[in-house]
Amino acid sequence: MHFEHVSGINTARRLAEGQRWAVLSMAMLIAPTPVLAMQMVVSSDVAPTVSEVETDPPYPASIWTELPPSIVTEAGYRAGFGTGVAAMGEAVEIRPGSPFVRIGDRLVQLTNVPILSAGKLLVPDELFRDAAFRTGAEPVESAESDERLPPVVSGQRSRRPGPWRVVIDPGHGGRHPGTRSPRSGVQEKGLTLAVSKLIFAELEAMEGIEPLLTRTGDVFVDVPDRPLLAVERNGDLFVSIHMDAQESGTSARGFTTYYLGPARTETGRRAAMRENTVPGADASSRPNIDQLEFILAGLDQSTHLRESVRFGGFIQNRLRESVDSPDRGVRPGPYWVLVRATSNMPTVLVELGFLTNSSDERRLRDPAHQRVMAKAIARAIGEYLADKKARLAALGSEE
Repeated sequence: MHFEHVSGINTARRLAEGQRWAVLSMAMLIAPTPVLAMQMVVSSDVAPTVSEVETDPPYPASIWTELPPSIVTEAGYRAGFGTGVAAMGEAVEIRPGSPFVRIGDRLVQLTNVPILSAGKLLVPDELFRDAAFRTGAEPVESAESDERLPPVVSGQRSRRPGPWRVVIDPGHGGRHPGTRSPRSGVQEKGLTLAVSKLIFAELEAMEGIEPLLTRTGDVFVDVPDRPLLAVERNGDLFVSIHMDAQESGTSARGFTTYYLGPARTETGRRAAMRENTVPGADASSRPNIDQLEFILAGLDQSTHLRESVRFGGFIQNRLRESVDSPDRGVRPGPYWVLVRATSNMPTVLVELGFLTNSSDERRLRDPAHQRVMAKAIARAIGEYLADKKARLAALGSEE
């Protein structure tokens, strides 16, 4: 099954949705959805050690050896590994560049990876959500940022029966070309469609997954209608595929997965503004960036938002293994295309690379490389859904 256009949506409802974004957004803020426990993923995969990076990570992180003893003791970095003892007494082993951290006899999978910078091991703050680092119920406060990491509450509503329904959204289309290469003039809309169709084909071959596309040709689908399609079709996941651009210069490279949230940098904020702007669209039917970020400030505890972060980690991990390009991490972004679906399902926007960079552009235009990216994303989707199914089963939720 796939979508050719938006005619399957009830027109009156779609128009009403377009004029009442504030009502929907506020409903997202007050919906009493419990938060799903972030269970550990056990795996024997360990990524190789990576060289140092010259920039700080785009996600909250703390210097491993400067954490307070209430979180970790005997923290050190030896023979390519970060080592220490967590607050609850379990030995910890961290390898830069790997999303897997050993705690006692467990392997914990992180959304983002620890890195070496200026000779120091920077560890994503998400690690400290694990019970091994917590002696009480209070949230753990980042050692290097103002972000507080709330404790995770178990529980989730049961899902509908049948196959997992994954909605793939090829960004842009029709009169909305997206970004353009400054060298070749190639347009984003054609590349996102090519990769999305490959992801669709990969998912279609997987048992228990029903993929859907928001467009199958060079047609215009308005940004608010894309997630609404996913909601109308009772989707379980929404993945929007895009290509990135650098405002000035051509040096930026790499792939990024965004979940719905306020941007942490001005560069990220401007990138979201570009994606949210549609030529010829009625700007009154959607909030401006300031209004949207205000709305997003209340979404921290959403079950689906937290699951979106987890899902983004699966995508980044598989792309990192498959693509010779920098991993720019899982980041929050105020993307309008994600707003209307996040209250119903996990949603992410994947930027596969920079069309403004010659190296990234060459790969993004290469059909063989497109297949590599599609296989990696499809594999991540399958693994995430298997992980979620296991966690729902453990919680006693109905399938």
